Amino acid sequence: MLPPRRKRREYISSILSKNEVSRDGPYNRRLFLRLQRGHDLVNPQLKIKLGEEWRS
Repeated sequence: MLPPRRKRREYISSILSKNEVSRDGPYNRRLFLRLQRGHDLVNPQLKIKLGEEWRS
């Protein structure tokens, strides 16, 4: 389903780094927490809205 360029490590790493918790930027969604180089987690403080309810 994905084009080959989006399956490459460089592409995935760039998406993770653009959306880190500690980065500043107008389009940053603060989705990932970088533990160390190459080790990222989904932001543990992330909240998701399901219907009218927010869940963490």
